[in-house]
Order: sequence, then C-alpha cells, then structure tokens
Amino acid sequence: FTPNGDCENAEFFLGTKNLNTLELMVYDQKGNLMYATSDVNHSWNGLDRKGNPAPEGNYHCVFKAIGYDNVEHKDKFMVTLSRSKR
Repeated sequence: FTPNGDCENAEFFLGTKNLNTLELMVYDQKGNLMYATSDVNHSWNGLDRKGNPAPEGNYHCVFKAIGYDNVEHKDKFMVTLSRSKR
C-alpha cells in the first residue's frame, strides 16, 4: 500500500467478512509492533504507534479471527509499504 498523500491505496486493510472477532498485529523487520487492532473494520494508515510515518519496507502481519461459525482462523503474511508516487 502507498500512504504517500495521493489518496490512492493509502491504507492497508483485510477484506474480512463474517467475523466475530479479529486481532491483527503488524511488525517491522526488527520485530517492533507498529500497529495493532481488534476492530473488524480496521485499516492501517502507515503510521507507527506514536503517530510517525513508518518507513518504506516489508512488514510482518499476524492475524487471528473467529468467524460467525465459531471457527478460528490464523495466518501470517507480509505487506509492503511504499511512499513513492507514480
């Protein structure tokens, strides 16, 4: 995603539906927690927990969720943050 001020693809979010609960954590390459939410309608705007712009790079994402069917879902993946403009 590209939080660079052009309002295109400016926030990272999971396209979730049918969830009772969600925990999403985003970590930098050093393992520092950059963003966390339990809001199923979340989005990360590329700021760290202190409100400073996070640097460009790859971030580790970990999520756990429980669906309406009470089935637990877990996954880990990477997201790339780029601040360059096209």
